[in-house]
Amino acid sequence: MGKKYKNPRVVKEASVVFKSKKEREPLEDIYTFENPPDVERFLRTHKYLIEILFEAGEQIRRIFGEVVNLSLELHHDPEEDFEGLFIIIKTNLSPEESLDLLDKFDEEWWLDVDASISKKLEVTVEPI
Repeated sequence: MGKKYKNPRVVKEASVVFKSKKEREPLEDIYTFENPPDVERFLRTHKYLIEILFEAGEQIRRIFGEVVNLSLELHHDPEEDFEGLFIIIKTNLSPEESLDLLDKFDEEWWLDVDASISKKLEVTVEPI
């Protein structure tokens, strides 16, 4: 059974987060947006993901420690009829260490996230 996310502070922020650049900053404090208009459009359509993005950022930093960058990137595959957002954890760790920590992230937190969220949001690592 997945977790339900009802943090009123985040929901309040999420309701206005993309009306202007200034209101977008709370998520931009955590993530770099790759192709911001596409990411913003997707999040306007899937507002239920915004709260989990705040918590995911906290959990990633808890498990990975200091990461170089967290980015959000929209992926679209018309052949598979798939459109989803990826959290990309960019780190200076070795590929093996990065994958071990991603496994730990999955086991300690991500696998408990509701399936409706994990269908539209994925997490991956990119050693740099």
